[in-house]
Amino acid sequence: MKETTLFHGLTKLTKKNILQKETTKNHILMFFIVFGVFAINSACTSDVETSEIEKPSTTPSTADSSTSSSTPATTSNSAPLFAIPSEGESFEAVVQLCELASNSLQCEQECFANNSNLEECVAEAEEIANIAKPETTITTGSTTSTPSPSENIDRSNSDTKETVSAFLGSYTFSDDQFGTKVTVDANESVRSIISNALPNHATGTFPNSGNPNKISEQNTNYEFPTEPVFTGASIEVLTTGVAINGVKLEPGTAESVSCDSGEFYRIEALQKTYNLGLDLNNAHVQPTGEYHYHGVSQLLVNAFSTETDLIHLGFAADGYLIYYSKSGAYESGYELKKTPREGTGCSATGPAGGDRVAIQGTLPDGTYTSDWIHMNTDGKLDSCNGVTVNGEYLYLMTDTFPYIPRCLNGQFNASTKPAGPPLGPPPGSGQPPDLTSVADALGIDLNDLISALGPPPPDLEAAAIKLNVPLSELQSLMPRPG
Repeated sequence: MKETTLFHGLTKLTKKNILQKETTKNHILMFFIVFGVFAINSACTSDVETSEIEKPSTTPSTADSSTSSSTPATTSNSAPLFAIPSEGESFEAVVQLCELASNSLQCEQECFANNSNLEECVAEAEEIANIAKPETTITTGSTTSTPSPSENIDRSNSDTKETVSAFLGSYTFSDDQFGTKVTVDANESVRSIISNALPNHATGTFPNSGNPNKISEQNTNYEFPTEPVFTGASIEVLTTGVAINGVKLEPGTAESVSCDSGEFYRIEALQKTYNLGLDLNNAHVQPTGEYHYHGVSQLLVNAFSTETDLIHLGFAADGYLIYYSKSGAYESGYELKKTPREGTGCSATGPAGGDRVAIQGTLPDGTYTSDWIHMNTDGKLDSCNGVTVNGEYLYLMTDTFPYIPRCLNGQFNASTKPAGPPLGPPPGSGQPPDLTSVADALGIDLNDLISALGPPPPDLEAAAIKLNVPLSELQSLMPRPG
């Protein structure tokens, strides 16, 4: 078998093909052929920066979690996530490494070319997959110590132990490899976060074909309450909060589709129709140069992972904590709508397009925010992706919509809400319509109607469900834009 055929065949192999079609003898023979080309000296280049970052100790806390040492102590985690298989191991592991190299480094052609150095590609892919935790120190007054988890709590309806975050107090950390600098000062009422908004992990290449902006250091300052107050108001926000590493969490986008018939659709960041230039972290860059997350970043998860299921990833603007469940134990309550979209004469705005877009009669598939509707189903996360765990309310980042919470259920100051593009229709579309006649016709309170409709553009289907009125009647009563 020629080397070229072997390398180009690597990515097409699957576990099923290997188990059914290859004998152990063939596995070993193919293994030696693959690694026989490692002596070739050409290198595979990567557009993704990699590094190995020291981790803080994750030793379970003692009974007195407030005790701290005066000298920071960190441990290094340099063990690769995947090791190059030995002679006796399955050839399937080799294929997995090849796929990891091509998917992570986007250098499939170079890695699997006849004259490439596959070993170097695999080594770089391992580095990306094995990003460790940042070296972090918590500062309280003049005492500096390494973070230690506080006491465990029981998750509701489960015997699983979840660790309370070690980042509840004041802390600072920096990462020389990526330039990350974060200072958090937490007192009895306010958590002040000062950050340069540079992540502590690898990013994609910026600018790129879908995002023309370059990452640059920022000077961001946030103030969130340390003692959150639950209201249940479900107030929609643009910026949900800030990750532990100082990078903001902003699930919504500025891109949209407007129709001549009056419909308005907000384009989702995580979809396959429009190229918004997101990288491997479900993140991209604003025109100001600020890097920000639109969804779960696995490298962020890896950086702050603990032995427990719930991982503390950030702070919401209302003071509640934001977590990620490694097991996916907490399920989003959002589902795709089943009714076709409406709208004629539609076109996309911003970097997303400018061309006409077919909307009328198309089925919701997650491309637009309004494709989703929250179903008040027991056992699932609420409309803000929140849940109460042993009496403590918290938010979840999830791998499915809404990815990052879109609304907050706690009190927060308008001054702490970072500025950003409007969630509603573009400026100049006129004043909000008077809905008094609509409320009177439906026999409901005006404030209840406004609350159910939410911020512009109004979600009539969700509002009809909340108000328990026929959707067709609500649609007929609502005034047309303009």
